[in-house]
Amino acid sequence: MGKINEYIKKYLHSEKEQKIFFYPINKDLPFAVYNLINESSGEYFFTSNRTEGNYFYELGWKYIGVAFYHLNYVGTPVYRLYNKETDNYLYTIEISEAQYLSRIGWLFEGECFTTASYGLPIYRLHNLKSNKYIFTPNLGERDNLILNEWVNDGVAFYEGVN
Repeated sequence: MGKINEYIKKYLHSEKEQKIFFYPINKDLPFAVYNLINESSGEYFFTSNRTEGNYFYELGWKYIGVAFYHLNYVGTPVYRLYNKETDNYLYTIEISEAQYLSRIGWLFEGECFTTASYGLPIYRLHNLKSNKYIFTPNLGERDNLILNEWVNDGVAFYEGVN
């Protein structure tokens, strides 16, 4: 079972109050998608759920900031899957890819946010040796990873609001 599901089972159904480590959301803006990084693995984590972000922060992930804003229920859904063997998250806008991966052992965690059809591209890279994925908006980081045996899967989704 993925970290998120364990957390939801343990904390979200309890009365325990959770701290908020993130900056407050401006009520005039759309929903924020937060970005965290696991500095030991280089993996990025995206969530629009502040409580979920806090859980990863408490696990040692570093809070980077608000990756982008999105309009809830407007735009293309981004699905999140978790691979417990590699302890890695994958984000995709392709429901067929999500369904296939869930059939071969990835845990389908559902829609995590929506994405615009344009904006700053978030690139997905895949390491075939470790079967890990990394997501980055940084072209320099993307190009460096490609030089170090990562496969460029192209644009996973776009930051921004439709």
